[in-house]
Amino acid sequence: MKAVPFEVLSESDIPDVLKQVVKGADAIYFIPDHTVISPAIVKFIIKYGIARSIPSLGYNRFFFQSGAVLSFSIDYTVIARQVSDMVTRFNKSGECISQDPEADLLYNEKVADLLNMEVNEQFLTQ
Repeated sequence: MKAVPFEVLSESDIPDVLKQVVKGADAIYFIPDHTVISPAIVKFIIKYGIARSIPSLGYNRFFFQSGAVLSFSIDYTVIARQVSDMVTRFNKSGECISQDPEADLLYNEKVADLLNMEVNEQFLTQ
């Protein structure tokens, strides 16, 4: 699988660019971007993908609720604590350790079933 970014300069570009880019796509992955952040556009893109059997992946609970198959739910207070702990550790010992951010993986089983997707249960519990 390879990531194929696409550029849109305004919301009005999205339908035409989407038609070109999703052909042969394995999934649609959303990143935080001011151009496509409106709820209406996100829902349009997710529904467009579902109609073409292409799952979407999001970065917060809204994407999950809008039909993304997988989404990450991040508690930024928890992330801030993790960073604070890392900085404190570095200041005390000089030790700098990379750490995965704490996040919940939200799996939308209803949409996965609709798309006839099989998900490895072990992946969901890691």
